[in-house]
Amino acid sequence: MRCDGGYCVRGDRAGVFDACGNDDDCTGNAICLVVDGRGFCSARCSATISCAGTCTAHGDGMRCVPDGSLLGAACTDTCLQGECIEGTCTALCGGDLTCPIGHDCVREDGATVCRPRPSGGCSVGQGGSPGALALVMLALVAAVARRHRAIRIG
Repeated sequence: MRCDGGYCVRGDRAGVFDACGNDDDCTGNAICLVVDGRGFCSARCSATISCAGTCTAHGDGMRCVPDGSLLGAACTDTCLQGECIEGTCTALCGGDLTCPIGHDCVREDGATVCRPRPSGGCSVGQGGSPGALALVMLALVAAVARRHRAIRIG
């Protein structure tokens, strides 16, 4: 299990170049870098420590930055993660295949794929307005009161 958006979900912590929200999401000594609005786990690199991408200066030292498109990013033909489907790097999910942090498994065109979670938290459902909740609660209280009157009378 891992923490994702404040919830415990199935799956491992993120590896190098996997999506992340903060350093705690990443395995080992990797940190979460945000480049062009996308968070991904990055490992230290140097002239003596190899890198699967490009070794680039970032804040506290040299970090690995991917050379290709990551999951959820725009693509033309290839992706570092998943495959390029309709211009977006996409991965299959479901069963034992889990999505990385910040992504949800959604059904599209007969397949289940990982898609970036819309900002705003958990995608299980969108909350309504407080006014709508108050109306629902008021209706529930009125229904219970009618039921109690019917039981007493009948």
